[in-house]
Amino acid sequence: MPKGRQEVKILLWRCTVCSKLQGTPYSAPTAPDLPGFREENSYPFANTGVDFAGPLYVKNVFGGESKMHKVYIALYMCASTRAVHLDFVPSLDAQSFIRSLKRFFARRGVNQLFISDNAETFKSQEVQQLVKDLGIDQ
Repeated sequence: MPKGRQEVKILLWRCTVCSKLQGTPYSAPTAPDLPGFREENSYPFANTGVDFAGPLYVKNVFGGESKMHKVYIALYMCASTRAVHLDFVPSLDAQSFIRSLKRFFARRGVNQLFISDNAETFKSQEVQQLVKDLGIDQ
């Protein structure tokens, strides 16, 4: 039968049951527009997001003891350049975070906008007061 494959394709394409079973692939939804602070041209870490990762278990190789310690990672992300600054934090309390935040500011400078996921550490009065004293939007 000449052109038999084409005839079978046409029959399958016209068949409603086959087209319902085969279906079409889903298209990805359109991405929403970026917020204004992500699009502006500013120096790195002017607009910063912060989050915690962990726990990780590390060994103190310089102290001579082989005991494992639990640490967390304070993850500072630049909103415009996608740069990342990592810092180890020994616990999730406010004082540890404030020390980490001061190290970050000493290294990268005080930023304009600070974004977090509103975890308990970020909601503490000490952290709120420090950010307010430095004049940072949150």
